[in-house]
Amino acid sequence: MVRELQRSILERGGYAVRTASDGAEALAMLAEQPADLVVTDLEMPNVDGFRLTSSIRAHPRLANIPVLIVTSRASEEDHQRGLDAGADGYIVKTSFDEAGLLSAVSRLLGRELDPTAHPQNHAATPIQVNIGHRSEPTALR
Repeated sequence: MVRELQRSILERGGYAVRTASDGAEALAMLAEQPADLVVTDLEMPNVDGFRLTSSIRAHPRLANIPVLIVTSRASEEDHQRGLDAGADGYIVKTSFDEAGLLSAVSRLLGRELDPTAHPQNHAATPIQVNIGHRSEPTALR
């Protein structure tokens, strides 16, 4: 499962990761405890990634959380729709790799990727519909 692969990559990169099964669960988790970053697919039951992203942007407490879409949908139309919804990054799964994901997460969290740094030294938490908070690295997928 791609979500578990992404979770594993993020955890190896030193991030604490919370996961949600769909966009509705992710929104509930974020409302309870915001994350530093959200990594989401577009294709999910109940609330898809487009709606999740636009809901994050519309919420006053969550609007500044970076959102990274990782999806199999490669069309320019979907890419533009994701950006229009408020995504900060868009990765197509066919070109997905560990280094690319970690680089995108580091960039969105505003820090340089230092290959000599220990993962435990990361200060951010990504969410992956996978979700995280600011005390230690976490991802929401």
